[in-house]
Amino acid sequence: MKLAALALTVAFAGLLTPLAADACAMRKVRLPDIEMVADTHFRKGEQAEEKGNLRGAIRHFERAMNAGGPANLRATAALRAATLHDKLGRTERAIARLTRGAALDDGHFGVRFALGQMLMQRDVQKAIPHLEAARDLDRFSAAVYPELAIAHAKLGQRAAAERYLTTAKGLGADPARVVAAEQALAAVAGVAVL
Repeated sequence: MKLAALALTVAFAGLLTPLAADACAMRKVRLPDIEMVADTHFRKGEQAEEKGNLRGAIRHFERAMNAGGPANLRATAALRAATLHDKLGRTERAIARLTRGAALDDGHFGVRFALGQMLMQRDVQKAIPHLEAARDLDRFSAAVYPELAIAHAKLGQRAAAERYLTTAKGLGADPARVVAAEQALAAVAGVAVL
């Protein structure tokens, strides 16, 4: 009798295990649907931007940013929305979208770099952590170093500015940004740049 009850218990447990696995599989079916929402809005945003409909593109990028899905895609959508807001002269909204993008994906180079650049015009102290985070994410990105040189020069930190300027030149940064960094550094030293 006890043996039959044990056999029945084992058989019943075997029936429950596939049911639990089926329930987990059902959840996995829903996950791609959620990811598709962000991806669909992102693609619609790209299409609207190609057609010149910037406000429509912003709307779709922001929907992708706020939808469920991969953090990297959502942060990229925030970056795209911020870029368009900035193009339309809405700097505060652009900074807000970039801040949201950094919260979504702390390791997104483009978001960190763009946020650092935008904050440079308003508050250099707040820009530096984002520029340094971008540098740490991609140490060979030449674009970061002149921005860091300018930021440190604006704060009067000559040694750090010189170090970043040297790195920018060594990595072949954009010559216009290198000149801007040299001018910022010269302003700290009080020397004219020819």
